[in-house]
Amino acid sequence: MNHYLPSLLHYLATILFLIILLNTSLDAATDRSRYRKAARNLPNSRGKGKSQTKERSSKPNIVVILTDDQDVMLGSMDVMNKTRRILADGGATFTNAFVTTPMCCPSRSTILTGLHTHNHEVYTNNEHCGSLSWRRGPETRTFATYLQREDYRTGYFGKYLNTYNGTYIPPGWMEWVGLIRNSRFYNYSVYRNGNKITHGNSYHDDYLTDLIANDSMTFFKLSKQVYPTRPVAVVLSMPAPHGPEDAAPQYQHMFDGVMTHRTATWNVAPNPDKHWIFQYTGKMTTQMMAFTDVLQRKRLQTLLSVDDAVEKIYNLLKDMDELDNTYILFTSDHGYHAGQFGLVKGKSMPYEFDVRVPFYIRGPNIPGGTVIPNIVLNVDIAPTILDMAGISHRDVMDGKSVLKLVYNANATRSRSGNGRKRRLWRDTFLIERGQQRKTNEERSNYLPKDKRMQEECAKPEYESPCKPDQLKECILDTDGTLRFRKCRVPKVRKERKRKKKRRCQCNRSQLSKKEKKSQRKFLRDHVSQDGYKPRFMRDEREVNETAMAIQGVDPDVELADGPVRNAVVIDPKCQISRNGRVVCEDEIFASPQAWMEHRQFLSKQIESLKDNINRLKEIREYVVDKKPRRQKVCICEEEDEGEDEDVEGEDEEVVEGEINEEEGKVRRGKKSRKENLSDLDSETFLTRYAEKLQKKFVDLTEEEIDQMVEKKANKLKKQVKKSKRPKSPEEEACAVGGMSCFFQTEDHWTTPPLWNSGSFCFCPNSINNTYWCLRTLNSTHDYLYCEYVTGFIEYFDMRQDPDQMENKIHSVPVEIRRQLNEDLMLLRECKGAKECNPRPKSPPGDTYDTYEEDEEDDRPERMWDGWKG
Repeated sequence: MNHYLPSLLHYLATILFLIILLNTSLDAATDRSRYRKAARNLPNSRGKGKSQTKERSSKPNIVVILTDDQDVMLGSMDVMNKTRRILADGGATFTNAFVTTPMCCPSRSTILTGLHTHNHEVYTNNEHCGSLSWRRGPETRTFATYLQREDYRTGYFGKYLNTYNGTYIPPGWMEWVGLIRNSRFYNYSVYRNGNKITHGNSYHDDYLTDLIANDSMTFFKLSKQVYPTRPVAVVLSMPAPHGPEDAAPQYQHMFDGVMTHRTATWNVAPNPDKHWIFQYTGKMTTQMMAFTDVLQRKRLQTLLSVDDAVEKIYNLLKDMDELDNTYILFTSDHGYHAGQFGLVKGKSMPYEFDVRVPFYIRGPNIPGGTVIPNIVLNVDIAPTILDMAGISHRDVMDGKSVLKLVYNANATRSRSGNGRKRRLWRDTFLIERGQQRKTNEERSNYLPKDKRMQEECAKPEYESPCKPDQLKECILDTDGTLRFRKCRVPKVRKERKRKKKRRCQCNRSQLSKKEKKSQRKFLRDHVSQDGYKPRFMRDEREVNETAMAIQGVDPDVELADGPVRNAVVIDPKCQISRNGRVVCEDEIFASPQAWMEHRQFLSKQIESLKDNINRLKEIREYVVDKKPRRQKVCICEEEDEGEDEDVEGEDEEVVEGEINEEEGKVRRGKKSRKENLSDLDSETFLTRYAEKLQKKFVDLTEEEIDQMVEKKANKLKKQVKKSKRPKSPEEEACAVGGMSCFFQTEDHWTTPPLWNSGSFCFCPNSINNTYWCLRTLNSTHDYLYCEYVTGFIEYFDMRQDPDQMENKIHSVPVEIRRQLNEDLMLLRECKGAKECNPRPKSPPGDTYDTYEEDEEDDRPERMWDGWKG
């Protein structure tokens, strides 16, 4: 037994050594884990020791940072030093980035779908923004849905669409923190993964810009920890620099006296050569000018928090060793103006300050400091994101991936050695706002009228003589001028079926049809008078003449005491006899002066009676408007057996009329309908609204109906609240026909710097600001051509007039103007990347429009050769 003891001791010593070694390794691993966790929490940590065997996704991560209302022309990027250092110096800068619709909801819909406004049909911030058609159509085909199918972990943080009500999570997003309604910094609500959370006014807990940055970073870290091999796509939709422009406390003292917004077009007003709102808008007052200075200062202050967020994201990616496998895209939904052309603030104009946006991309193999002069659009963002993920998007979206430009920045336009054709990049794009509505056909530009008529009469739709279905023809007037004449084509009128009126069947003294028929039969059988022919009088004159002839009175002589046709005496010296003749006293014709005096008297009488007729017409209109609900009541002296049945039927009709009145279907116009709807309690109205939705949209689920009813209820509450809020006389007076006007008060801002220089009224937009524009930029042309819904036309040549000061449409030849109109009409109806990106007009050798692609382009050239603008 003793000889086994050394071996046993040896085994025990080995086991003890292994246990000690294992504990030491576990302690070291724990210490390293704690160190890494602490290093991640340090603000300036860089993570020097990186594991060489770390698992990573084969596809790149994608980070999209989207600001709200950020301009380029007013100098907003000048204050974002961290962003320019990280993205511009470390990636690519696109110097000619534009949006196709300079409004929040349409532009964001375009960014999500890669479609033009006329294809996703979100025309304004109200029209179809977040509507059922949007949710059933374009929202199901955003870039998020494609990324999710490719195993991306997707997250959205911040503002979504202006009318988003926080009742659903849009398809394609795994992590969702969506802002309810429009941009705010404090006192807002978010819909976080199915739960509505309300935030207050604490900077550390509620400031939205920081909340978006922190939540997105948390989502990225957790995704990589749990799913290290899956790529992440995250969108940070910032509220800055949108109103109410609340800056973080540490930046509220910055940029005192900033004047970067005072560009060459600042307070240049009025502008009679531009469209309607600029013709109406005059120069700003001293108060308004001071307001734009404060506004610009607060806008720049809010962007400093976005600048910090970009640096946080950059440091996180660097610490996690994901920077070289991540694309970062930075842009805005549209530009902004603050005093340009006299408009105090706003957007939605087709000019450079509203359509130009910042645009940066940093990512794998993108050389730092790259500058791309090609035109890029918000419609290109979704295709670019899918291209980053390696997803094909051909024939799905209207835009094109801009990665081709980044990776072929030094390419030249020519045929390569292998014979492949180098395709040209776009140099023309569409800018649109609003939807086409019924308007006048004639254009109201500032060309001379004779030239406008010549141009219009040359169109085939105005040829003379009129053809079938032609509306107007152009004819030469007697004075030698051209004018339009309506084509009068005889129309076949359809006979209207007259509804039989229900009559009360009462026991009256008049003979019934049956009794009359019986009497006629009796007269035919028992009365016979040979040669008797009844005479029927045709009019009142014949009756009077016959009666007077029987009495032996001359019909041409007026009886002094006889009745006259005009019961009211309007001429004491002339009257109308019973036989219709005018009889006047002889003194009227005694002298020319007497005749003239009586003629003037009659003229005054006629004018007076015309005024009385007009007053009577006004009274009649008032009486018609106040027409009571139609009730048919039968009043009979004696009741018979059949009367009860008829009266009961009339009662049913009256009750039906009352129901129709409650539902707002009475015949008194829309005004009465609104008044009747306002009388209903909200619960009854919403119940009927839900029933309407079920009938109109049969395939709606109960959840979708509830969400739409809730959206309608919130809208009603807002309307009631707005109607109950008392308005000051100045606020009541802040209303101009055809304009969207606002009353700026001192309580608009609640964080420093405050506005305490009084209230004022301003009108940032007009209801007829609907347009379609053609924007071209290359080495030979730089212009903007716009057609407004009113028919007004604008043309700005930015090579000679970079600030768009003067409308030069009158100097454009008719042939060129017609070609511009044809090109614009094609883009207004384009679908798909091929139709929406026309072939460039510039000559070969232009470095603005080049990248290499194998696809052939068989579209014809457009007529631009030889014209220099």
